Amino acid sequence: MRAAKETKSRTPSGKSPNKTRRALGLFRLFLALPGPMFLLFTGTQYSRRNRVAGWTGSFIELSAGRTLGIQVWAVSTAPLLLSLLLAQINDTDDANKPKAHPERFWTWPRSLELALYLVSIYGYFALYYVDQLNLYVFALFFGNFWAVVVFYSLTSILRSIKKYQKEKYKSFVRSQAVRVGIITMIMACVATYALTAMLRVPIEATEMDVFVELSLNGIACADQAAFLSAFEASAANASCPAVPHCGYATYEDLCQAVQYAPMVQALGGDVVDVNVFIFAIWFLISLFIFGTGRASADDGYEHLLSRHMLVAMGLTLVTLIMMLYSFVRLLIIVQRLSVPRPAAYFDRTDLMNKYELPLTCYGNCIPIFFYSRYVLYFLIVLAINFDFLKKYAFPVEHAINELRSQGWDDDAPSFYFIPAKWVCACGTKSLPRMQTLRKDGHLEKRSVPLASAFHGDGIIKHILFVSHRWEEPGQPDVDGEQLKAIKAYLEAHPDIEWVWFDYSSMPQGDDRTVMEKAEFQLMLAAIADLYLTAHVLILLDGSYASRFWTLTEAWCSMQTATPEGLRPATKAERRYTISCIHNATAETTEKGLVDLVSKKAPKEMHGILEKPDVNVTNAKDKATMLPKILKINEHVIETFEKQVKINEHVIETFDNVAQDPEDH
Repeated sequence: MRAAKETKSRTPSGKSPNKTRRALGLFRLFLALPGPMFLLFTGTQYSRRNRVAGWTGSFIELSAGRTLGIQVWAVSTAPLLLSLLLAQINDTDDANKPKAHPERFWTWPRSLELALYLVSIYGYFALYYVDQLNLYVFALFFGNFWAVVVFYSLTSILRSIKKYQKEKYKSFVRSQAVRVGIITMIMACVATYALTAMLRVPIEATEMDVFVELSLNGIACADQAAFLSAFEASAANASCPAVPHCGYATYEDLCQAVQYAPMVQALGGDVVDVNVFIFAIWFLISLFIFGTGRASADDGYEHLLSRHMLVAMGLTLVTLIMMLYSFVRLLIIVQRLSVPRPAAYFDRTDLMNKYELPLTCYGNCIPIFFYSRYVLYFLIVLAINFDFLKKYAFPVEHAINELRSQGWDDDAPSFYFIPAKWVCACGTKSLPRMQTLRKDGHLEKRSVPLASAFHGDGIIKHILFVSHRWEEPGQPDVDGEQLKAIKAYLEAHPDIEWVWFDYSSMPQGDDRTVMEKAEFQLMLAAIADLYLTAHVLILLDGSYASRFWTLTEAWCSMQTATPEGLRPATKAERRYTISCIHNATAETTEKGLVDLVSKKAPKEMHGILEKPDVNVTNAKDKATMLPKILKINEHVIETFEKQVKINEHVIETFDNVAQDPEDH
């Protein structure tokens, strides 16, 4: 008994769940440290700040300090995501333990971890941008809005990963831990490499743009009087008028800082670009694409090779080229910034543009180059999420795909039928609409295998499809004449068990839900096959032959499906029954309808239906269905051929079982 208890208290790997949980907790605590530790460092640097004396050695005053802040943000984000992945391992280990909220993702430890991350980021950015309070306040509110969007999307992604990986989740997290370790070290190395060069030429963040402007305006160090005159007239000097040379020890130090400013600025942008690209590629490929199953081999990588994914790959290639350019420029700039230059080196006014980095664009093109990359990232995410966005932009199409994934079969479409007994006992003047019948439990959903239906076998022998004209837009049977005719038919044909009447069997009205609209579209696309195979009651009135759908239904009901395609039904094969209502008569209206469509081939029927005197409520229906009329023979032949292949497969399987019964 004691041994059994010990066995139950251990995971399949032999470790105690509590020990595993504690180990994961300590590791997650370690992953959460970079942000708070850097905030502590930033706070100590802020305490050294003294604006009256100019630059006083406080790291947060430098452009390099802001760059490092962005790097810590980027580098600490990957461990945060890894920590959230690790947190869900507890859910796997405790799968048999009842939970109060098993569907919750943001439990209080994870929420606290996220809050610590956000507070740390906002905290040290507040200290770095203390001189730009308005910008910080705007970024705070704007950032919170995007944080909600980002973390909502992140929640969906992490849940999708858990759902897709299932029993492979732990091995997936282990592989991501290795990758996060690698990319974190790479990002840290790139940041350290760049910052060592940036710190050799310290430039205050608030002076960077002015220094760059002075440098690119052709100010040379040789003409000290002209240089100082231009500097004193600039915004840079206006921010520190009481400090000689704006805090730099000598004129040469000031002049070199001005001349190096474009290189320092470009280097700051390059290190951010490279590290953001490294993080983005890991996140998009490892988590978003492979982690959630978007690149699953089960469907032959069909999703990965879809058009929107190919567009995303193309944009990623462009981003890769831009990143490689930034990386090469980073290597060049670091080497040149690391080598001290005398002031006389900057005597040329065009030195920076032509000789120092001839392939680098400075000035106005830097923001364009910088922000265009993030526009590309946005477009990549948009393209990858195209199938998700379609859920909102094209909800019906998304719902159709969802129904297909839930079991809708084009070879055995499902329809809602009214039991014939209920129709006969119906006490209302006309049949209620579909939503009412389904709510009251008077509908039965049945699938109709087309293979057996085209042979006239199975459930199709007991189904009646009613072909009728809608007498008013919202009510097909105003006076109840159609229901009377249906009841009369059912009394004469007791073998009919189910009735299909569009108003009562397909979702109706403008209040249909998205899923009901999707059901409607799927059933509408398959309805012609049922008119080709089932018993059809034609409720013929004086306007029946002028309507597109009713003419199509009547023609289908008067045909016979064969392996060679459609042909007019013989008297013995007749499936349709015409019941004249209102002003229609057997001698004129019925005979005219039969003569018009019963002997027509698909091409001839297409010619009749496309005429302008054949009306349709929704013109789109006519445009959609007419091409299908021309291809209906091909569809019928394919259906028969598919059934032959299925039969051959069944026979082959049966023979194999008969030959080797032990193996099966």
